[in-house]
Amino acid sequence: MKYNDNGEYKDIYIKTFDTLPVGAEVDYDGETVPDGWSEIVPSKKVLWTNLTPTSSFAAQDLTIEDMTNYDYYEIIYKIWTGSNYQHSTGLIQNGASAFLSGIEITPSSNVGAYQSRKVDYISNTKLHFNDCYVENVYTNANTTISTANNIMVPMQIIGHKF
Repeated sequence: MKYNDNGEYKDIYIKTFDTLPVGAEVDYDGETVPDGWSEIVPSKKVLWTNLTPTSSFAAQDLTIEDMTNYDYYEIIYKIWTGSNYQHSTGLIQNGASAFLSGIEITPSSNVGAYQSRKVDYISNTKLHFNDCYVENVYTNANTTISTANNIMVPMQIIGHKF
């Protein structure tokens, strides 16, 4: 095996209780981490990116990169497809489901709207995004609920390791 010493790979000669310099990178053949070594997982990694963020996002199963090595995940989402405003769910424990949500108040129309999209955790490589629902509440106490998949559009899913 070799280690990276400021861009120069040097052979490793290991004796009992030897250590490598802080920040050393080790190169090895194959895909299996050698016995007694551990693989460093980045503390933050993009697991999925929406390639069409200006399109409507209907209910669907979403396949993402494996998040087994991450303690939490985060969903970055747009309030609606025509907006550049992005929001975050904050950190969600790996294995848990989540809600994307927002509130919009339009005084000139005498209406307030609550928007939500449930995200179900299926596995370390799959999340299910449900349809987005909008509940409009009017000042005259009338309420309407409708589906609006151009709202709460996921932009990225990020894995976090602590």
